[in-house]
Amino acid sequence: MTKEKILVVDDEQLIRWSLSKSLEKEGYSVITVDSAEKALKIFSEKTIHLILLDNNLPGINGVEMLERVREIDADV
Repeated sequence: MTKEKILVVDDEQLIRWSLSKSLEKEGYSVITVDSAEKALKIFSEKTIHLILLDNNLPGINGVEMLERVREIDADV
C-alpha cells in the first residue's frame, strides 16, 4: 500500500521540519518546500493528497497558490 503524500509549504525551516517529523511518525510520506513556486512545480509533477500551506509566504502567498493549485486540479 502506498503512503499518502503530504506537501508542507512554509518559509520557516523549523515548522517544515517539525511537521514533517510528526507526519512521518504517523506513516505519511512528506515533501517540504519553502516557497509557493516550488510547491506548484511539485504539485504539477506528483500526486499530492494534502497540502499544509502557510498563508504568509514571500512571493506568491498562500491564497494565490491555492488558486493556482485549483487551476491544475479543480477537485482540490
